[in-house]
Amino acid sequence: MNAIRELTPDTNTDKLVAKTSQFASFGFNRDSSVFVGASANAFVANGVDSCYGLTRRELTLCEHKASRPALTAPQFSPDSQRIYFQSDRDGKAAIYCMHVEKLVEKRPRRRTRL
Repeated sequence: MNAIRELTPDTNTDKLVAKTSQFASFGFNRDSSVFVGASANAFVANGVDSCYGLTRRELTLCEHKASRPALTAPQFSPDSQRIYFQSDRDGKAAIYCMHVEKLVEKRPRRRTRL
């Protein structure tokens, strides 16, 4: 079984976050309520928090068609409305953007004080 787990070193606790299919690489949004993983052929979203539409289940988003899925490195934008990833699907490595605003609730941006 494959899973995303949370380990807290201070208390030495290990907690199941979500059961998953096998990922070559994965990323998560700012508050860790949604994960995106690159499987062998496609990107899969896994919603951890039920109020954001994905309700602890996996949903296939698109095919990345990368020759090396481990190098796709999917990352959410700060507001969780886009996922950026790398793929060589067109013959050369390039950065792609996938819009997910209909699937993931918009997150407020953090304000940085100087």
